[in-house]
Amino acid sequence: MTRTGRAPQLASHLPEPYIDMHAQDALLCAVSEGQLARIETQWGALVARVKTTGEMPRGMVFVPIHWSDTFASDARVGALVNPVVDPVSGEPEFKHTPARVTPFTVNWHGFILTRTPIDTLDTTWWTAIRGDQFMRYEVAGRGTPPASDWARDILRAEPDADWVEYSDPASGVFRGVLLIEERIAGCVFISPRMDLPSRAWLSSLFSKKRINNAERAALLNGGPTGASQDPGPLVCSCFGVGRNTLCRTIAQNGLRTPQEVGRRLKAGTNCGSCLPEIRQLLAQASPE
Repeated sequence: MTRTGRAPQLASHLPEPYIDMHAQDALLCAVSEGQLARIETQWGALVARVKTTGEMPRGMVFVPIHWSDTFASDARVGALVNPVVDPVSGEPEFKHTPARVTPFTVNWHGFILTRTPIDTLDTTWWTAIRGDQFMRYEVAGRGTPPASDWARDILRAEPDADWVEYSDPASGVFRGVLLIEERIAGCVFISPRMDLPSRAWLSSLFSKKRINNAERAALLNGGPTGASQDPGPLVCSCFGVGRNTLCRTIAQNGLRTPQEVGRRLKAGTNCGSCLPEIRQLLAQASPE
């Protein structure tokens, strides 16, 4: 990520390290889609989010290689692999390392968007990616969920800052937003569950010189009043097409193939890396 980590469009497509495994293996390991899990070998361990794309055979797991200590708290796959290397190329045995997958239990989940990079995060787990005029941090932790004081400190909010928040200590839910001169400067969303708002709409506000009254009123909701305005998580990074946009277009037009989607939205017509997810969305929308 010395180069790709500097490109917001690339980073926003896959903003976290992940563990891709067969759904049956995930069931046997007591982990599920979207949950954090720990992979351990005799040489090391890492923590990442589980995916079950259907592309992995039984008995095998895949973890992307490019995450480092700069962008994640604990995602260096190189620390897990057998250190035996090829005598000529120096390449290690990535594909022949026995591993164990177990649940990584946390009490709360959250995300932080901020114009000012954070020097140190004292959370159990975190990842960081560069957005358009902001940094995005996905976080999770153990113990009592953080709230107002922690959020204000993270975002460096002055005592008299333009600050809006919602806090429910009983449920562990907290949402706080810092505004400077009517521009969003940062936000913190915390919940004991993983069902946090989409980051797409909040992220789009950082490119605006000033937010309007309707956008300000929707800040703590994490999305605009009209759901159709939120593109959802990015699927096609080449053309900036979100999941919500894809689902709406597929449903409204009865699309059945990736080619039809490409003609409508251009998604999947360039590098093709989003085609598996587009096919999955088409399958979910199919009346059959």
